[in-house]
Amino acid sequence: MKSKIVVLLLFLCIEMKAQNNAYAKEVISKLSSARMSGRGYVNNGINKAAKYLEKEFKLHGIAVTRQWFGISVNTFPSKASLEINDIRFEPGTDFIIEPASCEIKGKFNIIEIKPSDIISGAADKKLAIVSSNDFLLLHMTNTDSLNDLQKRIITMFRDNLAKDTGHNFAGVIEFISGKLTWGISSQCFEKPWIITNRAFKPCNEYTAVINIKNRYLEDKRTRNIIGYCKGKMKPDSFVVFTAHYDHLGLMGKDTYFPGANDNASGIALMLSLMRYFAVHPSDYSILFIATSAEELGLVGASYYAQYPLFDLSKMKFLINFDLAGTGEEGITVVNASVFKDAFQRLTEINNKEKLLPDIKSRGEACNSDHCPFYRQGVPCFYIYTLGGSKAYHDIYDKAEALSLAAFENYTKLIIKFVETF
Repeated sequence: MKSKIVVLLLFLCIEMKAQNNAYAKEVISKLSSARMSGRGYVNNGINKAAKYLEKEFKLHGIAVTRQWFGISVNTFPSKASLEINDIRFEPGTDFIIEPASCEIKGKFNIIEIKPSDIISGAADKKLAIVSSNDFLLLHMTNTDSLNDLQKRIITMFRDNLAKDTGHNFAGVIEFISGKLTWGISSQCFEKPWIITNRAFKPCNEYTAVINIKNRYLEDKRTRNIIGYCKGKMKPDSFVVFTAHYDHLGLMGKDTYFPGANDNASGIALMLSLMRYFAVHPSDYSILFIATSAEELGLVGASYYAQYPLFDLSKMKFLINFDLAGTGEEGITVVNASVFKDAFQRLTEINNKEKLLPDIKSRGEACNSDHCPFYRQGVPCFYIYTLGGSKAYHDIYDKAEALSLAAFENYTKLIIKFVETF
């Protein structure tokens, strides 16, 4: 009889894990689909994602509160094309547009600037004779052999070029050797800047055909989505879960950035916890905050921290989930060295239950949505998974690239951690 019970419990455990992972995959797939247009500010992508989340909140019996705020954002809704010497470069694959770029269209000569030109001063002479028909081709490769001073000179030249208003060049094509990592911007500069890592054969004369269309949006409305599960013993005190649901959106009408790991996975984890606590209430109330405009500089989280709908002093502890879709190598906990007692409880649970292969400690880092709350005195962690897919802020961050290797045990770890309060 005992053996049958053990087998049954094992079967139920496996079945629950399969259901939880299946739900997570469904959430991630929907949020990172082409229909959501990268959850940005073109094609109503961010609003589609918000409506989906509100539906999920309500489906699990969670009343939705919306917190609206305005942003300014530079977008690229239509044209994004580049040809060099009649060779077509694919957006997202071969090049990206610097997020603060303005629009431009035409055929241009290319003036090549190499690292040696910058160090010798020849670059300044080239800048003195450029015209509005010229794009600069700035080489930022083959610098490993340079000394630190030479590298600083090149970096300073690049940074000054990005702010340059004294020369008459049309824009910049920057050639790099690393991966293409995109972003979004609340600014729009006077000149376009294109980044490519696709090598092409040098020749005496370069020409580029460029067509970039931007649209700068002022006071674009977006929203945080908030709900909570009422606590049994201390309903006026909260354990808080946050995750941002926005991503980078579109770069041209055909190139979108899925944002599966960043941060559809974090939203999936938060929703999975919502499903649990809706059925198994904690002693403390559990507050869920899905933030918008994180990619613009933690704007949604900063807005909530400044205008809280639930008093920050009532927040017992906050956990921010971002990049939750892997876990082959465990997790890293930001602020672990700050809130040592909480981190110790977390690691003790993991050591006892053998849930994750490793929990790494990290100090302060203002790199995600926990930061505005932390600055207001709220005890908090930011947790992200380790291992697996390395795709980040690129077109390859897709649902199918995520292993969800630690997802079920990660969820269990957080549930058990909440029980320690």
